[in-house]
Amino acid sequence: LPMAAAVWSTDRARMMAFPASFLVRFFEHHGFLELENRPDWYTVEGGSIRYVDAIAAVLGDAVRCATPVRGVRPRAGAVEVDLDSGTETFDHVVLATHVDTSLRLLKEPTAAQESILGKFSCRTNAAVLHTDARMMPRNKRAWASWNTHVGTDPGAPPTLTYWMNHLQSLPVATPILLTLNREDEIDPRDVLGRWDYDHPIFTPDSVAAAARLPEIQGGDGIWFAGAAWGYGFHEDGVRSGVQVARALGVPFGEDLSGRPMDLIFEADR
Repeated sequence: LPMAAAVWSTDRARMMAFPASFLVRFFEHHGFLELENRPDWYTVEGGSIRYVDAIAAVLGDAVRCATPVRGVRPRAGAVEVDLDSGTETFDHVVLATHVDTSLRLLKEPTAAQESILGKFSCRTNAAVLHTDARMMPRNKRAWASWNTHVGTDPGAPPTLTYWMNHLQSLPVATPILLTLNREDEIDPRDVLGRWDYDHPIFTPDSVAAAARLPEIQGGDGIWFAGAAWGYGFHEDGVRSGVQVARALGVPFGEDLSGRPMDLIFEADR
């Protein structure tokens, strides 16, 4: 339970309702079931912002930051997008957001869209970057990349600390730690930053709904992508985006400008 709760950033009570076959397939794929001969894990040098920057460089001026989308609806063979500045029309729209957000954005969802998208939800977790080693095991020999703190309430938010020095090979002696949901116990003088993250919650209903994605994918020019359509990880987000791109006629391994996407796919090693 602590291992699985740490992987999906969820509480132990929800993990007891987690689809077992889904969990075992993931653990097998990532080598978690091996006690020896575990596969090497890779990280993107410079962090995930590197492949975000790579995608943004390909899209160029087409990227519009700080431009909230207020609603999406199909109209006469096209798709309308409501912005604060007005309504714009596109041939296709890809909603690469949390699934519950996608449902809120659809102003006229079909019954099938409501049935499938409505099975997904998210949980907000507070993430604090800090140097307070009290959040780690007292015995330093027990320090690991993921360190779970098991409280008494199985329904409480997950409490774990990532050892970033080990995860990202940081060339510093000071422990750089990222803790979820124990911020009240961290010395404020050691805090380097704080963020709220929404993590998808996987349930038997959401996993069954994900298998029904083809029923609504591309209908009326509206497409769906994101990590929640897989196992909830970065590579799942990339994979779902590639599937949509293929369906829209983009050759695999190339982006819309025809340049290779090798840098982007480095993240899926």
